[in-house]
Amino acid sequence: GTFAGGSLKVDFPVETSQPAVTRYENSHGLPNGPIYTAMAAGHVMFATEKGIFRFDEEKKIFFPDQTLGDEFAGGTDSKRVFHIVEDKNKNIWIHSQSRNYQAIPASGKMFTIYSKPFRRIPIIQVNAIYPDPDLKSTWFASFDGLIRYDTTIKKNYKQSFNLLIRKITVNGKLIFDGCDSKR
Repeated sequence: GTFAGGSLKVDFPVETSQPAVTRYENSHGLPNGPIYTAMAAGHVMFATEKGIFRFDEEKKIFFPDQTLGDEFAGGTDSKRVFHIVEDKNKNIWIHSQSRNYQAIPASGKMFTIYSKPFRRIPIIQVNAIYPDPDLKSTWFASFDGLIRYDTTIKKNYKQSFNLLIRKITVNGKLIFDGCDSKR
């Protein structure tokens, strides 16, 4: 992938010492903008500002990759994808629109996408994702710092949440002060 747009394919033929370089761009179905390539789910994925694409070797064109669902499949309504990384357990880590996601293999070739564990991470651009197999952690690197997500800690994100509102002020005007005795 390139930052200027397009993608380069380099073949190393056995019969010659010279590699064959083929450039692919808009005319082959890729959108404008930077292209990031990654090997995940058994094939090469192309992360773009219009979502994830896949390459059809026979037709020599790119088409929307449905591996991670419609939300990330390349097209006009897709989320832009900045990085894709697969870990040793075949989980796919995605950085899209300043948010992080984990795609866990489900039945067949489907994936379940998780975002809740990462909502506490500030909305920032992640420039690298590193699944550390020895520590059972995934690292997210940004200009603001380094974030470690421990995959061994399981949380219940569906816990009930109780709230007591004591006072509400809007633009300096008190609109609620504890129990409303007029009702």
